[in-house]
Amino acid sequence: LYQIYVIFCAGLSISNNMDGNEQHFNQAADITYGFICCLCFFFGTVGNLSSFIYFWSKKRDISNVIYMMITINDAAISLTVLPVGISFFLNRKPGTLFGSEYGCAVWVYVWNIAVTISIFLVMCLSISRTISLLRPF
Repeated sequence: LYQIYVIFCAGLSISNNMDGNEQHFNQAADITYGFICCLCFFFGTVGNLSSFIYFWSKKRDISNVIYMMITINDAAISLTVLPVGISFFLNRKPGTLFGSEYGCAVWVYVWNIAVTISIFLVMCLSISRTISLLRPF
């Protein structure tokens, strides 16, 4: 959750005026972060879907199945980055997804589950590679 906090709070500078509550965001940083998030969405989704199609055409051994699961999970992570990028482009307005407590909770849940699954799949791939090195046939 700290990474999510850093993403949303990057470029924030608070200036004290008469009422002391005004927040100013660094517009250039927001546009840069939004652009990076949208690039990650585009290349991540296209790259992972093309990788999934490639592994789908191969024979079904344990490594290829794990690679397919990794590509699906990484595509899901790429999809979760898009609303963050859109929020940066809209001057950090919450929009439909981040405007409700339910939407934020769902987004954080999907993000945390996808990252956890990613770690688990890398562990599974490492174990399968170790077994294939120790017992090649």
